[in-house]
Amino acid sequence: MIAWSAHLSTLFTELPPLERPAAAAAAGFSLVESWWPPAEDPAAWAQAVRGAGLRAAAVNADGGDLAAGERGYCNDPARRDEVVAAAVAAARVAVAAGGSAVNLLVGRVRPGEPWEDQLRAAVEAVRAAAEAVAPMGGRLVIEHLNAVDVDDPLLWTPADAARFVELVDHPAVTVLFDAYHAAMAGLDPVTELDAVAGRLGHVQFADCPGRGAPGTGRLDLARRDRVLGRRGAGVPARRSHRRRAAHAAAALTPACHAAPGLRAGDVRLRVGSPPMRRPRPLLVAALVMLAALPAAAAAALPAAPPGQMFSPGSFWNTPLKPGSGLHPRSDAIVAELIRQKDAYGGPWMNIERYSVPIYRVGPKVKRVRVHEPPGVSHRRGSSFRWSSPIPVPARVRPSAGLDQHVVIWQPTSDTMWEFWGFQRTGGRLTAKAGARILGVSRSPGIIEAPYGATASGLPAAAGVVTERDIRRGRIDHAIAIAIPEPLRERLTLPATRTDGWSENPDAPMEGQRFRLDPSLDIASLDLHPLVRMVAVAAQRYGIVVRDKSGAVVFYGEDPRGIGRNPFTRILAGADRKAIFEAFPWNRLQALPSTPFCCWQNWNWKAPTVTAR
Repeated sequence: MIAWSAHLSTLFTELPPLERPAAAAAAGFSLVESWWPPAEDPAAWAQAVRGAGLRAAAVNADGGDLAAGERGYCNDPARRDEVVAAAVAAARVAVAAGGSAVNLLVGRVRPGEPWEDQLRAAVEAVRAAAEAVAPMGGRLVIEHLNAVDVDDPLLWTPADAARFVELVDHPAVTVLFDAYHAAMAGLDPVTELDAVAGRLGHVQFADCPGRGAPGTGRLDLARRDRVLGRRGAGVPARRSHRRRAAHAAAALTPACHAAPGLRAGDVRLRVGSPPMRRPRPLLVAALVMLAALPAAAAAALPAAPPGQMFSPGSFWNTPLKPGSGLHPRSDAIVAELIRQKDAYGGPWMNIERYSVPIYRVGPKVKRVRVHEPPGVSHRRGSSFRWSSPIPVPARVRPSAGLDQHVVIWQPTSDTMWEFWGFQRTGGRLTAKAGARILGVSRSPGIIEAPYGATASGLPAAAGVVTERDIRRGRIDHAIAIAIPEPLRERLTLPATRTDGWSENPDAPMEGQRFRLDPSLDIASLDLHPLVRMVAVAAQRYGIVVRDKSGAVVFYGEDPRGIGRNPFTRILAGADRKAIFEAFPWNRLQALPSTPFCCWQNWNWKAPTVTAR
């Protein structure tokens, strides 16, 4: 059964805090929750909740100065005692109000301090808080926050929160899953919910984008309900949608508003609770009206769903047609690719070195100048020049190796910056090459010459196997590879540049696309799970030569951009060379190409797109 939980920090605000529980009960609620403090006298608030025949679904612990951007401070070792005191104070109120859950925000990354040290401090603080609240009958729920709305949260995916809970290793600590935050982090909320179900302590959801009512965004709510019903019995769950317009908010004022601990306008649900009394007609009408309102920014929604790079119509994201033709010298080109693979030590996937760290940043990250090298030729009127100030996070570090790649992606402005040879010298940031990509969600995923952080002009982040891919268990885009000997002085779209040097006419050009034979039964092959994911993507979306390298390599997202290695679990210590040797290289097919001479394709001009 489902029972509504009213958030009394944003609902019935025309009444004094101690009168709101009675109003909630009269409106048909059986559960309530609150920010901290719930009232000037928290103990009196708990008595008012019980006196109204209600129970507390959750009480937020003090999260610091929210207006100044704080979202908890567990990662500050100097404030550990503060964390414990805040958790105990909130648990005392929650238990007195007939509940147990305390939402304890972990914090944002503190600039200038190693992420690992902050994580260790947070684990120790939360464990100490759990030890303190458990004897009282309290428990802690740990929430993940997306890096778009909150700058540099310590935990920004459900997997982060689940791993954090695993590190705390205390029975009184579980995960608060937020579907909106998961979607804004570029993940599939339903898949993530299923994956962390074993550690769930609370669930909240709103549609995405916009954090609107169900049906105003693109989340598959029916799938979510099936998973929640199958895996979340007895776990508190809440809807967390905000007001869509001023007139709707006015109509809803006496009805159902709630919040996910930090925002107004939520409706919350609890699974496995006693049946609720039927809400008043005004409440039902208000909820129906809210759900029916169109998203305010619908007309401006990007073409790509949250978390996807580049337009759905881009070659990166468009499935290949099984019956499409092949390059007339396909067999010879594939044979040369295999020769290079064998001659240069076998295949590999670059992850920790010579890969691409992708830093996803929110709208409040301070913009700074990344200085361009002198003497670079620029294209008149090109939007790809990166001369404007850039939202560089304080924790930014380039990839290990000589390339020193950095990618910064700001979904709120729909803009991506990429750099090659990125360096910090004192307070000065420089790069040897790079580009700015406006309108990422509508971009074809090709960069005009002479810009870009790769030799081919293909975006550095494109074709990379990302953490999002690993979490979803599938790759819904084409795969990038680099090879030792690209063809000299010839390139083909989607590449706009080349640094190839091979005189062999059968050497793949930069921009050359391949696919796995559509008739190949990949499921019948004995492939490592990661290699199988790559093979399925290669068959459906293809492979493209992106750069020159010391071996034939794929790319996995560099851990520097996310603070952890998403490949550790799936690789499980496997020999990377051995597992990728099992990839069905001999079943690759070269797709048709049109050679362009000589080093850069100055004729290709990107369609005009703008940042939001």
